[in-house]
Amino acid sequence: MKYLKSYKLFESRFVEFRELISTINDICQEFIDHNCSCCIFPQDDIKLNIVSLKSRGHLGSISQPFYLEIDIDRRIIVSNEKRSEFGPFPEWFIDNCRRVEDFMKAEGFETKPSVRYGTDWENLDSIDELSEVIGLIYKVRLEFFPIDNAVKESVELDNLDYTIIDEMKDILLPFSDMDMEVTCDYITDGHGIDFNVMGQKEKAFDINDYKSDIDALISYMKEKNWVILNFNLGIVKEMHDWSGTVFVARSQNILSYPNGPLRYEVVKKPVFWITGEFRKINYAKVKQVKESLHSQVMVHKYGQSILDECDSMISDIKDMLLELQDIDLFVMVGYTPMTLTSRDDTPKIMAEVQGDSLMCSYIEDDIDAAFERVKEYASSNGYVTGFGTWERDVDGGKKMSVYQILIQK
Repeated sequence: MKYLKSYKLFESRFVEFRELISTINDICQEFIDHNCSCCIFPQDDIKLNIVSLKSRGHLGSISQPFYLEIDIDRRIIVSNEKRSEFGPFPEWFIDNCRRVEDFMKAEGFETKPSVRYGTDWENLDSIDELSEVIGLIYKVRLEFFPIDNAVKESVELDNLDYTIIDEMKDILLPFSDMDMEVTCDYITDGHGIDFNVMGQKEKAFDINDYKSDIDALISYMKEKNWVILNFNLGIVKEMHDWSGTVFVARSQNILSYPNGPLRYEVVKKPVFWITGEFRKINYAKVKQVKESLHSQVMVHKYGQSILDECDSMISDIKDMLLELQDIDLFVMVGYTPMTLTSRDDTPKIMAEVQGDSLMCSYIEDDIDAAFERVKEYASSNGYVTGFGTWERDVDGGKKMSVYQILIQK
């Protein structure tokens, strides 16, 4: 059972790691727009999962290179009239490399640059040294190394609020009173909290007997601005082999969607364990990081006064949609990826709401009314809007309704 639980935890971490890869690709769009091609190595999921585990202190001495390689279109490099060489790199290229470095540092990775002349690679001490490089350069490589977790955590742990951990354990006391093992603790840099409930060996329990306690935990965490990202159960499964009948745990996620309601009704059998994860963010951490990383280039593109106005609108729209978030719909408000990478002519804001389609069908009037208020507010500030809604398939044969509005000056 412990093996199955650990595997599921690693699996959820890998999903987060794929978000990291996606963000790197977004930042690389600046290179691509200037006719340079980019590729992240390794490319297959198995090796990427090794990198993900290594970044969290697992797998010991196993080595797996992890890097971004940029094939240079040498037309971007200023030609040196006195020599048959090329250099230096333009400022936008170096700035974009710095954005990659800043993002990876926030995610716990150190960046080491190198350049390729023909078949030879030259290692650089820092990205700033790209401003001094000249020659027939074919590629630039940014290699990423996990920062020592022990060093990183020693800086962070002193500032963590452990009263929340104590409160969580108090709320889960009914499990402890039944001799189940309850653990709660911060993970990575303190932005997440894992909690686990383990039943006695080969003794399962009915999750519905503890429904009120679990709901109380999620409600408490929500008050403290923590959202539920994962909630997995070890469902009892009966198996037969040469030794007879054995019972194992089959992992099942009963969370409808991030920060959504739990689907207790799909649990038909007893469970061996519970594992879940909370995050100290209201919407995807990666998008928040992207906004901070792109702030300087966005200011250059759009102007500080326009961005201040948009930031104020984003804050107001979040307040307008708060009633939908309070009924456990997933709400996200922020700049679009095209704006974050400064490729929109003017800043564009996106507000999105997602929820179980059946649930949304009962409250569609409330959802429509909320978006109508957003439209009127945007129009009063001189912005145009575009609204759309659609459905997408999710696990278990269910459907998710998506409501999205785009707002642009």
